Amino acid sequence: MGRVAADLYYLQDSTYLLVVDYYSRYIEVAKLTSTSKSSDIIMHLQSMFSRHGIPDVFRSDNGPQFISSEFKAFSKKYGFTHITSSPLYSQSNGEAKRAVQTVKGLIKKSKDPYLALMAYRATPLANGYSPSELLFGRRIKTTLPVAPSQLVPQIPDKNKLEAFEMSKRQYLKDNYDKSHRTKSLEEIPPGTQVFIKDMNTHGVVDRLLEEPRSYLVSSPRGNLRRNRKHIINCNLVVMMEILLILNQTSVNMMKVLMSKLSH
Repeated sequence: MGRVAADLYYLQDSTYLLVVDYYSRYIEVAKLTSTSKSSDIIMHLQSMFSRHGIPDVFRSDNGPQFISSEFKAFSKKYGFTHITSSPLYSQSNGEAKRAVQTVKGLIKKSKDPYLALMAYRATPLANGYSPSELLFGRRIKTTLPVAPSQLVPQIPDKNKLEAFEMSKRQYLKDNYDKSHRTKSLEEIPPGTQVFIKDMNTHGVVDRLLEEPRSYLVSSPRGNLRRNRKHIINCNLVVMMEILLILNQTSVNMMKVLMSKLSH
């Protein structure tokens, strides 16, 4: 498991920890006895890692269970990189969020959640392989009849798989960007004056953080971590205001000129 993402979700009066592997989309779920303790989450992750190995990268949100000193010590001991999503920008942990919706849908439709999860793990994805095939190199036996020959281990063609996944992600990104009219935002260098949209205040970029598109910004309310989406380069704002003023001045001058010509 190279990269995994985790999230907590609430369903039927219980809280669960979900972990999904980016490569295979294989999902692990564990019921929590305590939602406030890092130790409970760490215990379940240790169990998962013992089965699948330790990931290189572990992604999560900024929940207190994931940013505690105890979890930091756990990541250091087990040797994985922990990346948290930007505050107020949950879609940066989108893989886990999508997996949560998948699991919730499966469990709500099934009387046996374990069979539902098993069926998901055995069902081929858009790339033609099931999560279990991608993670274990073989299909898993379920309650559905299957020929023994289909359970023989078979390693997927990694090059074809990666090419398919890359093409699919690019297609989804292009559709999302087109429908939401998104555009790439330029990187803001340290020392730049910015406007923090969600706080309605100004600040100064201290540095670009290791997490994707995240910045540490000094503000009157203290140091804040924000996604690039939530901060505006004040230099660009000033330039836009100047252009608007110049444009309005040109319009006014044209009106005066037209008025003189009409007389």
